[in-house]
Amino acid sequence: SSGINAEWPLRPGDEEGNPAVDKMPVKCKVGYFSKGSAKKCTPCDRDKKEYQNDEGATYCKICARGKVLLGAAVCEGLGCKEEKLFNLALREEEFVFSETAAGETLIIPCDATSTNNTADKIYRYCIFDEENSLARWDTPNYGACPTAKTEKLNQLKVQTDILKSKEKLASMNDTELANSMKSLSSGMEDIIKDEEVNGTKTEVKLTSRDVKDVAGTLDSIKRV
Repeated sequence: SSGINAEWPLRPGDEEGNPAVDKMPVKCKVGYFSKGSAKKCTPCDRDKKEYQNDEGATYCKICARGKVLLGAAVCEGLGCKEEKLFNLALREEEFVFSETAAGETLIIPCDATSTNNTADKIYRYCIFDEENSLARWDTPNYGACPTAKTEKLNQLKVQTDILKSKEKLASMNDTELANSMKSLSSGMEDIIKDEEVNGTKTEVKLTSRDVKDVAGTLDSIKRV
């Protein structure tokens, strides 16, 4: 790229703008740089994501990943704007995903009222789209969140634990055992069957956490 010579004093008859030997050059303006031995200011290369927001610089800065170059002197960070989403399978209140920088992952609790740092979390990544120089939200990962089915699964797990205990199993008569197995079977059917909302059947929605619990409970039933 061509140099900018207007920052340098001219010697008489010198149209190229080379610096006078006995005079100090003027500092390069923002968006330009000059090496110590250079005799002109050179613009930062935007194609290489170079910029410089300081005067008198001897180099150009690089606009980092996740930021967009708005000009030779401006490098601005990108981010995903705040977004509010509903997931009624998990809770009635909306989930608030606050503004997050591009390339970063936002982590929020499944339960907005929880103050427990080890509580189940939702993860959501803010994607940096390099091709279009923009940031956009990825799909939230609700996998660790409990659902309305989670409590039922916990109850079934207690029942299977009882049936896996040789001592407790030995203390049950045939009728009690049959009723317990029937309760387990109907409980599992209730969890995996389609739900009805306002008279319309909807496909059951389980998080990965619930899917693992269902698989574990079914395996336990087989072993009883």
